[in-house]
Amino acid sequence: MKNKIISIESYKEKLIDEIYNIKSEEEIPKIANKILSAYGFKNKIVDITVLSEKLGFVVGGQKLLENPEYKGYISSGSSVYRKFEKYKAVILNSLYNFYERRYVLAVCISYYLLNSNDEKSQFYAIFEETKENEFKIAIKLAENILIPDNLLKKQINLKHNNSYFMSQYFKVPEYVIRNRLKKFNKL
Repeated sequence: MKNKIISIESYKEKLIDEIYNIKSEEEIPKIANKILSAYGFKNKIVDITVLSEKLGFVVGGQKLLENPEYKGYISSGSSVYRKFEKYKAVILNSLYNFYERRYVLAVCISYYLLNSNDEKSQFYAIFEETKENEFKIAIKLAENILIPDNLLKKQINLKHNNSYFMSQYFKVPEYVIRNRLKKFNKL
């Protein structure tokens, strides 16, 4: 049987389709690893800004004083700043710390990927408890992109399962680490 050779671009297009069709949380770690591998972050901590740019996003920040509960938002088309008209943009609320903005960026990107075939061009990240399955899946996908299973297991095996230490290592808020450690019953 001949090996089928496909271009990296067609592989990435197929991957985007696979992301869009996620049906359950069990599929998420596998999809996250595929994303990380396809974009050059296999076995390393992702630079989420670089990944976002590779996915065609412009990332910016501003103080969202009129809506401080918004940690960030994603928009495409002319509804955002004039200079971003041709791009998909993620605007992060600069009132939040670096780790929180990194996490919000990952959630926004994940949500967009899960809904990229829909008409939803705007998404506001308020992060309240929600019953929306797609939002929960976006959060899980973001957590798996920022904290891949293989790197998390490695830290646990090194006895580094302290949530503060891991928060510093993965550059995410401590509550995100605690969510991931629950999966491995390490909290």
